[in-house]
Amino acid sequence: MIRRLDNTNCRALWCCVRASRATLRKLPILPPSQRLGNSRKSSAVNPSGKHKGSLTVAISLFNYRDYIIPCLESVKSQTLKELDLIVVDDCSTDDSLAVVTDWLEKNETAFRDVLLIHHKSNRGLPYARNTAFAHARTDFVFILDADNLLYPRCLESLLGGLKHCDASFAYCLLEKFGEETGIGNTKPWNPIALQHGNFIDAMVLHRKQAWEEA
Repeated sequence: MIRRLDNTNCRALWCCVRASRATLRKLPILPPSQRLGNSRKSSAVNPSGKHKGSLTVAISLFNYRDYIIPCLESVKSQTLKELDLIVVDDCSTDDSLAVVTDWLEKNETAFRDVLLIHHKSNRGLPYARNTAFAHARTDFVFILDADNLLYPRCLESLLGGLKHCDASFAYCLLEKFGEETGIGNTKPWNPIALQHGNFIDAMVLHRKQAWEEA
């Protein structure tokens, strides 16, 4: 059983950056959602209820039925094993939810924990990502949009970087494909540059603690 609650494409490479910690704030209010099923393997859990070790891949989904399967397959193909997977359907109006449900039922054993969440109304991308973070039970969460793909070593490389430093997050180089080609996310980490606008793609591996404090 799957644990469920009721167009520029990119392949990810990797690099690691350092970010400052934020002050503690009240966690966001989540939109109404539906738990549709679950799949959970036995694994090491610490006293806080979190899984030890690996990370959660959080995929936001809205009307991406033609892209979501390649995205999920790229997560399944990661060299880093014992992954948790959360897919948040933000009330898609196509058959994205049915497509994902079918794939998860066939591939749930490839993951340590699988959770499918369905928003009862469309709330937008920030809400979908906050929902995924709130339900993640690992110390690290990787944000992935449904029309993006990962190279097999992406998550292993990012997690390895964060485990050897105190950075709050690590982000990827991007290989653009389709109508636009090239490499993105090539600028080195520069927090001062952020005052002129965000230059980092959302496809980032976060320490969950940093999200809780932001």
